[in-house]
Amino acid sequence: MASTAEPVTVVKRSSVSPPPSSSTAEMSLPLTFIDMFWLYFLPIERLVFYEIPNLSRAHFVEHIVPKLELSLSIALEKFLPLAGNLIIPSGSGSNSDSTPRLPEIRYLQGDSVALTISECNEVDYFSYLTATADEARKCLPYRSLVPALFNPTRYDADSDSGSDKIIPVLGIQVTLFPNSGISIGISNHHAVGDASTIFQFMKTWANLSFQVLQEDRDSVSAKTLGSENLPFYDRTVVKDPKGIASIFLQKWNAIIEFMKKGDGFPVFEFMNKINVNVRKTFVITRKDIDKLKSLAAKNGEKVLHLSSFTVTAAYVWTCLVKSRAPSGEEIGAKDSELFAFPAECRGRMNPPLPENYFGNFITPSMIETEHGKLAGGGGFQTAVKLIGKAIHERLENSETLFLGAERWMDELHEEKWARNVGVAGSPKFSYYNLDFGWGKAVKFEFVSIDLTGAISLHGCRDPDGVLEVGLSIPKPKMDAFTTIFRDGLNSL
Repeated sequence: MASTAEPVTVVKRSSVSPPPSSSTAEMSLPLTFIDMFWLYFLPIERLVFYEIPNLSRAHFVEHIVPKLELSLSIALEKFLPLAGNLIIPSGSGSNSDSTPRLPEIRYLQGDSVALTISECNEVDYFSYLTATADEARKCLPYRSLVPALFNPTRYDADSDSGSDKIIPVLGIQVTLFPNSGISIGISNHHAVGDASTIFQFMKTWANLSFQVLQEDRDSVSAKTLGSENLPFYDRTVVKDPKGIASIFLQKWNAIIEFMKKGDGFPVFEFMNKINVNVRKTFVITRKDIDKLKSLAAKNGEKVLHLSSFTVTAAYVWTCLVKSRAPSGEEIGAKDSELFAFPAECRGRMNPPLPENYFGNFITPSMIETEHGKLAGGGGFQTAVKLIGKAIHERLENSETLFLGAERWMDELHEEKWARNVGVAGSPKFSYYNLDFGWGKAVKFEFVSIDLTGAISLHGCRDPDGVLEVGLSIPKPKMDAFTTIFRDGLNSL
Protein backbone atom coordinates (compact mmCIF):
# COMPACT_ATOMS: atom_id res chain seq x y z
CA MET A 1 0.00 0.00 0.00
CA ALA A 2 1.49 3.32 -1.06
CA SER A 3 1.68 6.09 1.49
CA THR A 4 1.51 9.86 1.33
CA ALA A 5 2.12 12.44 4.04
CA GLU A 6 -1.59 13.23 4.32
CA PRO A 7 -3.80 10.24 3.42
CA VAL A 8 -6.99 12.29 3.88
CA THR A 9 -7.79 15.85 2.79
CA VAL A 10 -10.59 17.86 4.37
CA VAL A 11 -13.03 19.03 1.70
CA LYS A 12 -15.50 20.84 3.94
CA ARG A 13 -16.32 21.44 7.58
CA SER A 14 -19.90 22.25 8.47
CA SER A 15 -22.17 22.45 11.48
CA VAL A 16 -25.44 20.57 11.15
CA SER A 17 -28.31 21.68 13.39
CA PRO A 18 -31.84 20.38 13.78
CA PRO A 19 -34.27 22.19 11.46
CA PRO A 20 -35.14 25.76 12.52
CA SER A 21 -38.77 24.66 12.58
CA SER A 22 -38.07 22.26 15.44
CA SER A 23 -40.63 22.86 18.17
CA THR A 24 -38.13 22.35 21.00
CA ALA A 25 -35.85 25.34 21.60
CA GLU A 26 -34.10 23.97 24.66
CA MET A 27 -33.60 20.61 26.32
CA SER A 28 -31.68 19.44 29.37
CA LEU A 29 -30.97 15.88 30.51
CA PRO A 30 -29.30 15.39 33.89
CA LEU A 31 -26.68 12.65 33.95
CA THR A 32 -27.81 9.56 35.81
CA PHE A 33 -25.31 7.67 37.94
CA ILE A 34 -24.95 5.20 35.04
CA ASP A 35 -24.00 8.06 32.70
CA MET A 36 -21.67 9.54 35.32
CA PHE A 37 -19.56 6.40 35.40
CA TRP A 38 -18.42 7.22 31.84
CA LEU A 39 -17.83 10.95 32.43
CA TYR A 40 -14.12 11.05 31.58
CA PHE A 41 -13.71 7.90 29.54
CA LEU A 42 -12.31 8.12 26.04
CA PRO A 43 -14.80 8.73 23.20
CA ILE A 44 -16.36 5.80 21.40
CA GLU A 45 -15.32 5.70 17.74
CA ARG A 46 -17.03 3.63 15.06
CA LEU A 47 -16.41 3.41 11.33
CA VAL A 48 -18.71 2.01 8.63
CA PHE A 49 -17.63 1.45 5.01
CA TYR A 50 -19.92 1.39 1.96
CA GLU A 51 -18.82 0.22 -1.47
CA ILE A 52 -19.93 2.50 -4.33
CA PRO A 53 -18.03 1.70 -7.55
CA ASN A 54 -17.32 4.56 -9.96
CA LEU A 55 -18.25 7.20 -7.40
CA SER A 56 -16.93 10.56 -8.61
CA ARG A 57 -15.91 13.50 -6.48
CA ALA A 58 -18.44 15.72 -8.23
CA HIS A 59 -21.35 13.37 -7.52
CA PHE A 60 -20.22 12.96 -3.92
CA VAL A 61 -19.93 16.69 -3.23
CA GLU A 62 -22.92 17.90 -5.25
CA HIS A 63 -25.43 15.13 -4.62
CA ILE A 64 -24.55 12.83 -1.71
CA VAL A 65 -23.21 15.35 0.81
CA PRO A 66 -26.27 17.68 0.70
CA LYS A 67 -28.59 14.68 1.13
CA LEU A 68 -26.57 13.42 4.09
CA GLU A 69 -26.65 16.86 5.70
CA LEU A 70 -30.41 17.10 5.18
CA SER A 71 -31.16 13.67 6.62
CA LEU A 72 -28.76 14.26 9.53
CA SER A 73 -30.53 17.49 10.39
CA ILE A 74 -33.92 15.75 10.44
CA ALA A 75 -32.54 12.90 12.55
CA LEU A 76 -31.18 15.38 15.08
CA GLU A 77 -34.67 16.88 15.41
CA LYS A 78 -35.63 13.69 17.24
CA PHE A 79 -32.25 13.26 18.96
CA LEU A 80 -31.72 16.82 20.18
CA PRO A 81 -29.24 15.94 22.97
CA LEU A 82 -26.76 14.69 20.35
CA ALA A 83 -26.65 18.20 18.87
CA GLY A 84 -26.02 19.64 22.32
CA ASN A 85 -23.11 19.54 24.74
CA LEU A 86 -22.05 17.92 27.96
CA ILE A 87 -21.93 20.66 30.59
CA ILE A 88 -19.68 20.03 33.59
CA PRO A 89 -20.29 22.93 35.99
CA SER A 90 -17.32 24.66 37.54
CA GLY A 91 -16.62 23.21 40.97
CA SER A 92 -19.07 20.36 40.50
CA GLY A 93 -18.36 17.47 42.78
CA SER A 94 -16.25 19.60 45.13
CA ASN A 95 -16.19 18.89 48.83
CA SER A 96 -17.72 22.25 49.74
CA ASP A 97 -20.74 22.45 52.01
CA SER A 98 -22.95 23.70 49.20
CA THR A 99 -24.79 21.19 47.05
CA PRO A 100 -22.73 20.73 43.86
CA ARG A 101 -24.27 21.23 40.45
CA LEU A 102 -24.18 17.96 38.60
CA PRO A 103 -23.24 17.60 34.92
CA GLU A 104 -25.97 17.50 32.30
CA ILE A 105 -26.51 17.17 28.56
CA ARG A 106 -27.88 20.50 27.34
CA TYR A 107 -29.30 21.46 23.96
CA LEU A 108 -29.93 25.10 23.07
CA GLN A 109 -31.43 26.24 19.79
CA GLY A 110 -28.58 26.77 17.36
CA ASP A 111 -26.43 23.97 18.77
CA SER A 112 -25.07 21.62 16.15
CA VAL A 113 -23.00 18.56 15.29
CA ALA A 114 -19.63 19.10 13.65
CA LEU A 115 -19.60 17.31 10.28
CA THR A 116 -16.31 16.85 8.43
CA ILE A 117 -16.34 15.97 4.73
CA SER A 118 -13.04 14.55 3.53
CA GLU A 119 -11.44 12.76 0.61
CA CYS A 120 -8.90 9.95 0.72
CA ASN A 121 -5.75 10.55 -1.31
CA GLU A 122 -4.62 6.91 -1.35
CA VAL A 123 -5.92 5.00 -4.36
CA ASP A 124 -5.80 1.61 -2.64
CA TYR A 125 -6.92 2.55 0.88
CA PHE A 126 -10.50 1.36 0.48
CA SER A 127 -9.56 -2.18 -0.53
CA TYR A 128 -6.85 -2.27 2.15
CA LEU A 129 -9.13 -1.08 4.96
CA THR A 130 -12.10 -3.26 4.01
CA ALA A 131 -10.20 -6.41 3.05
CA THR A 132 -11.80 -9.60 4.31
CA ALA A 133 -8.44 -11.36 4.29
CA ASP A 134 -7.35 -12.37 7.77
CA GLU A 135 -4.35 -10.07 7.96
CA ALA A 136 -3.15 -7.53 10.48
CA ARG A 137 -3.51 -3.88 9.45
CA LYS A 138 -1.98 -0.70 10.78
CA CYS A 139 -4.13 1.39 13.13
CA LEU A 140 -3.24 4.89 11.96
CA PRO A 141 -5.12 4.79 8.61
CA TYR A 142 -8.39 4.19 10.45
CA ARG A 143 -7.80 7.08 12.83
CA SER A 144 -7.74 9.55 9.93
CA LEU A 145 -11.34 8.57 9.13
CA VAL A 146 -12.99 9.34 12.49
CA PRO A 147 -13.40 12.86 13.90
CA ALA A 148 -11.32 13.86 16.93
CA LEU A 149 -13.99 14.59 19.51
CA PHE A 150 -12.15 15.14 22.77
CA ASN A 151 -9.45 13.86 25.09
CA PRO A 152 -10.52 13.47 28.72
CA THR A 153 -7.22 14.87 29.97
CA ARG A 154 -7.48 17.96 27.75
CA TYR A 155 -9.99 19.56 30.10
CA ASP A 156 -7.87 19.10 33.20
CA ALA A 157 -5.69 22.15 32.59
CA ASP A 158 -8.75 24.39 32.64
CA SER A 159 -10.39 22.78 35.65
CA ASP A 160 -9.48 25.70 37.92
CA SER A 161 -10.56 28.44 35.51
CA GLY A 162 -13.94 28.93 37.16
CA SER A 163 -15.79 28.30 33.90
CA ASP A 164 -18.12 25.45 33.07
CA LYS A 165 -16.67 22.80 30.78
CA ILE A 166 -18.62 22.57 27.52
CA ILE A 167 -17.90 19.32 25.70
CA PRO A 168 -19.43 18.26 22.35
CA VAL A 169 -21.00 14.82 22.57
CA LEU A 170 -21.03 13.82 18.89
CA GLY A 171 -18.84 14.29 15.83
CA ILE A 172 -19.23 12.80 12.34
CA GLN A 173 -16.85 12.44 9.41
CA VAL A 174 -17.80 11.28 5.91
CA THR A 175 -14.89 10.34 3.66
CA LEU A 176 -14.89 9.78 -0.09
CA PHE A 177 -12.74 7.05 -1.63
CA PRO A 178 -12.90 8.02 -5.32
CA ASN A 179 -14.31 5.27 -7.54
CA SER A 180 -14.56 2.96 -4.54
CA GLY A 181 -16.93 4.08 -1.82
CA ILE A 182 -17.61 6.05 1.34
CA SER A 183 -16.87 5.70 5.03
CA ILE A 184 -18.88 7.22 7.87
CA GLY A 185 -16.96 7.78 11.09
CA ILE A 186 -18.82 8.51 14.33
CA SER A 187 -17.29 9.68 17.61
CA ASN A 188 -19.45 10.08 20.70
CA HIS A 189 -18.97 10.83 24.36
CA HIS A 190 -19.96 7.71 26.30
CA ALA A 191 -21.82 9.77 28.91
CA VAL A 192 -24.47 10.71 26.32
CA GLY A 193 -25.51 7.17 25.56
CA ASP A 194 -24.63 3.50 25.26
CA ALA A 195 -24.44 1.27 22.19
CA SER A 196 -28.23 0.98 22.03
CA THR A 197 -28.75 4.75 21.99
CA ILE A 198 -26.12 5.47 19.34
CA PHE A 199 -27.28 2.61 17.13
CA GLN A 200 -30.86 3.86 17.40
CA PHE A 201 -29.71 7.28 16.20
CA MET A 202 -27.63 5.82 13.35
CA LYS A 203 -30.54 3.65 12.27
CA THR A 204 -32.81 6.70 12.20
CA TRP A 205 -30.30 8.71 10.18
CA ALA A 206 -29.78 5.82 7.76
CA ASN A 207 -33.53 5.40 7.22
CA LEU A 208 -33.97 9.10 6.46
CA SER A 209 -30.92 9.15 4.19
CA PHE A 210 -32.26 6.15 2.30
CA GLN A 211 -35.48 8.05 1.61
CA VAL A 212 -33.81 11.18 0.25
CA LEU A 213 -31.11 9.35 -1.74
CA GLN A 214 -33.14 6.50 -3.21
CA GLU A 215 -36.12 8.70 -4.01
CA ASP A 216 -33.95 11.72 -4.90
CA ARG A 217 -36.00 13.98 -2.65
CA ASP A 218 -35.08 17.45 -1.45
CA SER A 219 -37.04 17.14 1.77
CA VAL A 220 -38.11 14.53 4.26
CA SER A 221 -40.05 14.68 7.49
CA ALA A 222 -39.31 13.05 10.82
CA LYS A 223 -43.02 12.20 10.84
CA THR A 224 -42.14 9.24 8.60
CA LEU A 225 -40.52 7.63 11.64
CA GLY A 226 -42.65 5.32 13.73
CA SER A 227 -43.08 6.14 17.40
CA GLU A 228 -41.07 3.03 18.30
CA ASN A 229 -38.03 4.65 16.67
CA LEU A 230 -38.21 7.84 18.72
CA PRO A 231 -36.12 8.17 21.89
CA PHE A 232 -37.59 7.96 25.39
CA TYR A 233 -36.12 10.73 27.55
CA ASP A 234 -37.71 10.31 31.00
CA ARG A 235 -34.78 10.19 33.47
CA THR A 236 -37.01 9.66 36.49
CA VAL A 237 -37.04 5.94 35.68
CA VAL A 238 -33.43 5.73 36.91
CA LYS A 239 -33.51 5.81 40.70
CA ASP A 240 -30.48 6.91 42.73
CA PRO A 241 -31.41 6.79 46.43
CA LYS A 242 -27.76 6.42 47.50
CA GLY A 243 -26.61 9.51 45.58
CA ILE A 244 -24.20 7.45 43.49
CA ALA A 245 -24.01 10.14 40.78
CA SER A 246 -22.42 12.53 43.29
CA ILE A 247 -20.11 9.78 44.55
CA PHE A 248 -18.90 9.07 41.02
CA LEU A 249 -18.35 12.77 40.32
CA GLN A 250 -16.23 13.17 43.44
CA LYS A 251 -14.18 10.11 42.51
CA TRP A 252 -13.62 11.44 39.00
CA ASN A 253 -12.43 14.75 40.46
CA ALA A 254 -9.99 12.87 42.69
CA ILE A 255 -8.69 10.99 39.65
CA ILE A 256 -8.25 14.25 37.72
CA GLU A 257 -6.31 15.78 40.62
CA PHE A 258 -4.14 12.66 40.69
CA MET A 259 -3.38 13.05 36.98
CA LYS A 260 -2.66 16.79 37.28
CA LYS A 261 0.23 15.95 39.59
CA GLY A 262 1.92 14.26 36.66
CA ASP A 263 1.18 10.73 37.75
CA GLY A 264 0.01 8.17 35.23
CA PHE A 265 -3.44 6.69 35.36
CA PRO A 266 -3.78 3.04 34.30
CA VAL A 267 -7.15 3.32 32.56
CA PHE A 268 -5.69 5.93 30.14
CA GLU A 269 -2.19 4.46 29.75
CA PHE A 270 -2.91 2.55 26.53
CA MET A 271 -3.47 5.87 24.70
CA ASN A 272 0.21 5.88 23.75
CA LYS A 273 0.26 2.40 22.20
CA ILE A 274 -1.42 3.23 18.91
CA ASN A 275 1.85 3.38 16.96
CA VAL A 276 2.81 -0.18 17.91
CA ASN A 277 -0.64 -1.76 17.64
CA VAL A 278 -2.11 -3.57 14.65
CA ARG A 279 -5.77 -4.39 14.01
CA LYS A 280 -7.32 -7.68 13.02
CA THR A 281 -10.83 -9.11 12.74
CA PHE A 282 -11.70 -12.71 13.62
CA VAL A 283 -14.95 -14.41 12.65
CA ILE A 284 -16.76 -16.79 14.99
CA THR A 285 -19.11 -19.15 13.13
CA ARG A 286 -22.18 -20.95 14.42
CA LYS A 287 -20.22 -24.20 14.26
CA ASP A 288 -17.46 -22.65 16.40
CA ILE A 289 -19.97 -21.53 19.02
CA ASP A 290 -21.64 -24.95 19.17
CA LYS A 291 -18.26 -26.63 19.66
CA LEU A 292 -17.23 -24.14 22.34
CA LYS A 293 -20.50 -24.72 24.19
CA SER A 294 -19.92 -28.47 24.07
CA LEU A 295 -16.39 -28.01 25.40
CA ALA A 296 -17.64 -25.75 28.19
CA ALA A 297 -20.21 -28.32 29.30
CA LYS A 298 -17.85 -31.28 29.00
CA ASN A 299 -18.42 -34.06 31.56
CA GLY A 300 -21.99 -32.88 32.00
CA GLU A 301 -20.94 -30.00 34.20
CA LYS A 302 -23.63 -27.34 34.63
CA VAL A 303 -22.62 -23.88 33.46
CA LEU A 304 -24.61 -20.77 34.33
CA HIS A 305 -25.70 -18.57 31.40
CA LEU A 306 -24.10 -20.66 28.66
CA SER A 307 -24.66 -18.22 25.77
CA SER A 308 -22.87 -17.33 22.54
CA PHE A 309 -21.47 -14.25 24.26
CA THR A 310 -20.24 -16.26 27.25
CA VAL A 311 -18.25 -18.82 25.27
CA THR A 312 -16.94 -16.29 22.73
CA ALA A 313 -15.79 -13.85 25.41
CA ALA A 314 -14.24 -16.67 27.45
CA TYR A 315 -12.40 -18.08 24.45
CA VAL A 316 -11.00 -14.72 23.32
CA TRP A 317 -9.99 -13.82 26.89
CA THR A 318 -8.08 -17.06 27.44
CA CYS A 319 -6.39 -16.80 24.04
CA LEU A 320 -5.23 -13.29 24.95
CA VAL A 321 -3.95 -14.47 28.33
CA LYS A 322 -2.09 -17.38 26.73
CA SER A 323 -0.50 -15.04 24.17
CA ARG A 324 1.28 -12.96 26.83
CA ALA A 325 4.30 -15.21 27.38
CA PRO A 326 4.93 -16.08 23.68
CA SER A 327 4.91 -12.36 22.84
CA GLY A 328 7.53 -11.55 25.47
CA GLU A 329 5.41 -10.29 28.37
CA GLU A 330 6.69 -11.14 31.83
CA ILE A 331 3.89 -12.29 34.09
CA GLY A 332 3.65 -14.70 37.00
CA ALA A 333 1.09 -17.43 37.58
CA LYS A 334 -0.29 -15.58 40.60
CA ASP A 335 -0.58 -12.20 38.86
CA SER A 336 -4.08 -10.84 38.32
CA GLU A 337 -6.05 -11.06 35.09
CA LEU A 338 -9.16 -8.88 34.82
CA PHE A 339 -12.12 -9.03 32.45
CA ALA A 340 -14.79 -6.32 32.26
CA PHE A 341 -17.92 -6.31 30.15
CA PRO A 342 -21.20 -4.37 30.05
CA ALA A 343 -24.69 -5.82 29.91
CA GLU A 344 -27.57 -3.89 28.36
CA CYS A 345 -30.41 -4.24 30.84
CA ARG A 346 -33.39 -2.09 29.81
CA GLY A 347 -35.59 -5.17 29.59
CA ARG A 348 -34.40 -6.49 32.96
CA MET A 349 -36.04 -3.76 35.01
CA ASN A 350 -39.37 -4.23 36.76
CA PRO A 351 -41.30 -2.93 34.94
CA PRO A 352 -39.04 -3.09 31.86
CA LEU A 353 -37.73 0.17 30.42
CA PRO A 354 -38.58 1.00 26.82
CA GLU A 355 -35.93 -0.28 24.41
CA ASN A 356 -35.67 3.28 23.06
CA TYR A 357 -34.62 4.78 26.43
CA PHE A 358 -32.05 7.48 25.58
CA GLY A 359 -28.82 7.36 27.57
CA ASN A 360 -26.80 4.66 29.27
CA PHE A 361 -28.59 1.72 30.76
CA ILE A 362 -25.85 -0.84 31.04
CA THR A 363 -24.42 -2.54 34.07
CA PRO A 364 -20.76 -3.55 34.11
CA SER A 365 -19.36 -6.78 35.50
CA MET A 366 -15.70 -7.08 36.48
CA ILE A 367 -13.98 -10.43 37.00
CA GLU A 368 -10.57 -11.07 38.52
CA THR A 369 -8.63 -14.32 38.63
CA GLU A 370 -5.03 -15.55 38.55
CA HIS A 371 -3.05 -15.71 35.33
CA GLY A 372 -2.14 -19.35 35.84
CA LYS A 373 -5.77 -20.44 36.11
CA LEU A 374 -6.46 -19.17 32.59
CA ALA A 375 -3.12 -19.88 30.90
CA GLY A 376 -3.00 -23.54 31.94
CA GLY A 377 -5.12 -26.52 30.97
CA GLY A 378 -8.80 -25.95 31.56
CA GLY A 379 -8.39 -22.18 31.29
CA PHE A 380 -11.31 -21.85 28.86
CA GLN A 381 -13.67 -23.74 31.16
CA THR A 382 -12.55 -21.57 34.08
CA ALA A 383 -13.26 -18.40 32.08
CA VAL A 384 -16.69 -19.68 31.02
CA LYS A 385 -17.64 -20.39 34.64
CA LEU A 386 -16.46 -16.96 35.81
CA ILE A 387 -18.21 -15.03 33.04
CA GLY A 388 -21.39 -17.11 33.19
CA LYS A 389 -21.59 -16.75 36.96
CA ALA A 390 -21.02 -12.98 36.77
CA ILE A 391 -23.78 -12.55 34.17
CA HIS A 392 -26.18 -14.74 36.12
CA GLU A 393 -25.59 -12.91 39.39
CA ARG A 394 -25.80 -9.47 37.80
CA LEU A 395 -28.89 -10.09 35.67
CA GLU A 396 -30.75 -12.39 38.06
CA ASN A 397 -33.37 -9.75 38.84
CA SER A 398 -33.89 -5.99 38.89
CA GLU A 399 -32.51 -5.79 42.44
CA THR A 400 -29.09 -7.16 41.46
CA LEU A 401 -28.58 -5.09 38.30
CA PHE A 402 -26.86 -2.22 40.09
CA LEU A 403 -25.97 -3.88 43.37
CA GLY A 404 -22.74 -2.36 44.68
CA ALA A 405 -22.72 0.32 41.97
CA GLU A 406 -21.15 2.82 44.37
CA ARG A 407 -17.94 0.73 44.18
CA TRP A 408 -17.72 0.50 40.38
CA MET A 409 -14.94 3.06 40.14
CA ASP A 410 -12.81 1.84 43.02
CA GLU A 411 -10.42 -0.26 40.93
CA LEU A 412 -9.84 2.17 38.04
CA HIS A 413 -6.72 3.66 39.66
CA GLU A 414 -5.06 0.35 40.51
CA GLU A 415 -2.04 -0.85 38.56
CA LYS A 416 -3.61 -4.23 37.83
CA TRP A 417 -6.05 -2.41 35.52
CA ALA A 418 -3.27 -2.47 32.93
CA ARG A 419 -4.00 -6.21 32.49
CA ASN A 420 -7.72 -5.71 32.09
CA VAL A 421 -9.49 -6.97 28.98
CA GLY A 422 -12.68 -5.04 28.28
CA VAL A 423 -15.49 -5.56 25.78
CA ALA A 424 -16.76 -2.88 23.41
CA GLY A 425 -19.93 -3.17 21.37
CA SER A 426 -22.73 -5.70 21.36
CA PRO A 427 -23.78 -8.51 19.02
CA LYS A 428 -27.32 -7.08 19.24
CA PHE A 429 -26.48 -4.13 16.99
CA SER A 430 -25.31 -4.90 13.46
CA TYR A 431 -23.96 -1.86 11.64
CA TYR A 432 -23.71 -4.01 8.53
CA ASN A 433 -27.49 -3.71 8.16
CA LEU A 434 -27.52 0.10 8.09
CA ASP A 435 -28.44 1.18 4.56
CA PHE A 436 -28.02 4.90 3.85
CA GLY A 437 -29.01 4.39 0.22
CA TRP A 438 -26.00 2.47 -1.09
CA GLY A 439 -26.83 -1.01 0.16
CA LYS A 440 -25.50 -2.71 3.26
CA ALA A 441 -22.10 -1.89 4.70
CA VAL A 442 -19.07 -3.90 3.61
CA LYS A 443 -16.96 -3.34 6.75
CA PHE A 444 -17.43 -2.16 10.30
CA GLU A 445 -14.62 -1.21 12.66
CA PHE A 446 -14.64 -0.23 16.33
CA VAL A 447 -11.81 2.29 15.99
CA SER A 448 -11.65 3.32 19.65
CA ILE A 449 -10.29 -0.07 20.71
CA ASP A 450 -6.95 1.26 19.44
CA LEU A 451 -6.93 3.52 22.49
CA THR A 452 -8.85 1.53 25.08
CA GLY A 453 -7.33 -1.91 24.58
CA ALA A 454 -10.79 -3.52 24.56
CA ILE A 455 -11.93 -6.29 22.26
CA SER A 456 -14.91 -5.49 20.05
CA LEU A 457 -17.83 -7.85 19.57
CA HIS A 458 -20.47 -7.17 16.95
CA GLY A 459 -22.60 -8.75 14.26
CA CYS A 460 -20.89 -10.36 11.30
CA ARG A 461 -20.93 -9.52 7.59
CA ASP A 462 -20.12 -13.10 6.61
CA PRO A 463 -23.39 -15.05 6.20
CA ASP A 464 -21.69 -18.09 7.74
CA GLY A 465 -20.49 -16.08 10.72
CA VAL A 466 -22.26 -15.09 13.91
CA LEU A 467 -19.83 -12.68 15.53
CA GLU A 468 -16.86 -10.58 14.54
CA VAL A 469 -14.14 -10.09 17.13
CA GLY A 470 -11.91 -7.05 16.68
CA LEU A 471 -8.50 -6.68 18.31
CA SER A 472 -5.93 -3.88 18.39
CA ILE A 473 -2.73 -5.07 20.08
CA PRO A 474 1.05 -5.06 19.41
CA LYS A 475 2.06 -7.24 16.45
CA PRO A 476 4.04 -9.86 18.44
CA LYS A 477 1.01 -10.44 20.63
CA MET A 478 -1.32 -10.47 17.60
CA ASP A 479 0.83 -13.13 15.93
CA ALA A 480 0.78 -15.27 19.07
CA PHE A 481 -2.96 -14.75 19.56
CA THR A 482 -3.73 -15.68 15.95
CA THR A 483 -1.91 -18.99 16.25
CA ILE A 484 -3.50 -19.87 19.60
CA PHE A 485 -6.97 -18.79 18.41
CA ARG A 486 -6.86 -20.79 15.17
CA ASP A 487 -5.24 -23.89 16.61
CA GLY A 488 -7.75 -23.96 19.44
CA LEU A 489 -10.77 -23.83 17.14
CA ASN A 490 -9.27 -26.33 14.69
CA SER A 491 -8.72 -28.82 17.49
CA LEU A 492 -12.35 -28.84 18.60
